[in-house]
Amino acid sequence: MQFRDRGSIVCLVRTSFDAETKTRSVEEVARVLRPELELSDSDRARLTAEELEEFESYRGKEIRSLAIERDYAAHRLPETLELVSGWLSAAPREEALAFCARLQRPFKKLRRQIASLTNTGEAPAKAAKKQLKLAKLRERGDDADSDDGMEGDC
Repeated sequence: MQFRDRGSIVCLVRTSFDAETKTRSVEEVARVLRPELELSDSDRARLTAEELEEFESYRGKEIRSLAIERDYAAHRLPETLELVSGWLSAAPREEALAFCARLQRPFKKLRRQIASLTNTGEAPAKAAKKQLKLAKLRERGDDADSDDGMEGDC
């Protein structure tokens, strides 16, 4: 069994050799999506027991690898942010603005996650009050999404 990585998809490929005609045949047996790497029941039925065992071994290694990658990225983030800050200071304005536009969505998501982890006592009530205020602004047609707490060009 071969596992062909196609970005967000992994193809499970079975190869066989016909000794009589001396030809090799290649058959794609299944496709699984990253990062879950879950086989459907119909795909499981097409695999032999040995192939299933190979796939589960591959899946375990990939999941462990992703966990290590995420852990490393999380622990490296503060240093990376310092480097990015320095780069933004030195980069041409147009390039820096384009980069900042790409950062808006992931930063907004990260800030929400940090806030949800650090909210205690009065903070959750304030956050709920802010969400209510934003909902009212949206109903009136104001652009509430542009107020994400970030100041300046970025």
